[in-house]
Amino acid sequence: MHPCKQGCIIRQTNAFPLVSPAGADAQRLCSLTLCRARAGATQPDVEHDWIGSILRVLLGLKVPSQAYSLYAILDETFPNGPGPRTSTLILSRLAKEHALDLVLFALSWHKMHLYELNSYHHSAVIDACAKTSRWMKALHLVSAMEQSKVQSRNVTLSPAISACERSCEWEKALQLLSEMAQKKLELDTITFNAAISACEKCGEWERAFHLFTGMEHSKVESSAISFSAAISACGKDSEWRRSLQIFDQMGHAKVKSNTITFNAAISACERGGAWKTALQIFSQMQHSKVDFDTFSLSTTISACEKGGEWQKVLQVFSAIARTNVQPDIFVFNAAISACGMGLEWVRALQLLDLMAHSLVELDTITCNATALACERSAEWEKALLLFAVMAQNKVQRNVTTFGSGIAACEKGGE
Repeated sequence: MHPCKQGCIIRQTNAFPLVSPAGADAQRLCSLTLCRARAGATQPDVEHDWIGSILRVLLGLKVPSQAYSLYAILDETFPNGPGPRTSTLILSRLAKEHALDLVLFALSWHKMHLYELNSYHHSAVIDACAKTSRWMKALHLVSAMEQSKVQSRNVTLSPAISACERSCEWEKALQLLSEMAQKKLELDTITFNAAISACEKCGEWERAFHLFTGMEHSKVESSAISFSAAISACGKDSEWRRSLQIFDQMGHAKVKSNTITFNAAISACERGGAWKTALQIFSQMQHSKVDFDTFSLSTTISACEKGGEWQKVLQVFSAIARTNVQPDIFVFNAAISACGMGLEWVRALQLLDLMAHSLVELDTITCNATALACERSAEWEKALLLFAVMAQNKVQRNVTTFGSGIAACEKGGE
């Protein structure tokens, strides 16, 4: 219970059954309506409790009756309209909760009553579309704004580009970016980042690179996200040298590299077969005291494994002991495969045992790689032992598994 200065009682909305019918929800808010009227909307503490209570009720509505319930609650609560500030608060808070259907219902309620809507109101709704990857709805809202003669601004078009980026609609993202330029709207870092990421996700590395270089021409400051997206875009299309050029530019641009940018550069090298450079960047990452993660490890190890550098693989793997990073199945598999290349069957079995203690589930690739390491070292008994391990852990055996077992027995004269 929370008494206001006038003696009214504002009941805490989290005590309400949030899935009740529309009429009951509206009735429960009546006491809040009365209290707000008496206390005055200008008092910040009352305003906060008031709007927060409404939002908690709206977010708890059952999906089948959301539209009807929301209309009833808003009609009861705001008989003369909510006002621009309150509208912005309601729409933006619902958007942050990713409650897209509720946001759209709230927007339609405003339109139905001909209440004033501005670009900030539409921005909140378009932002909700972006967070739920509803790019078509975002573009529809942008079009509806123009028809309603609501001026498009950065706050509306930037979230629309983000919606396209999340849905891999790079062409639509570039169209919106072009529209912003034609309207002479300010293009900022976030806008460019969304457009670059859209091209990167769709494999359009040339367009991503063009946008990245265009940031400097437009006098827009590049961020770590800008660099990461551009590096990743070029790396995915085997343009690993170009990726490294972009990576090297970060120092000149005084943009600090982070885990994501380092990972993008290592991944580009791994795809391009440049294991030495991948290893150098991984070492640079450690020297720069940038935290590496499982992806950093698995990608660097994969690069060295592809280059046949099994000793380097184990060297990278040993770095795990100095961190809190938990290796995953991909890291273990690559390390065990490297042991097979170097006839390090003892170490392969040790890694297999470490996987069990780390609660990393074995798979067919893991066991086959270990069996191959034993087979190449003529350790037929150990290779056959893996059959029992696979059966015990319910790991599927395939042609490679049996082939390694047979080859091990032949080498052992069995």
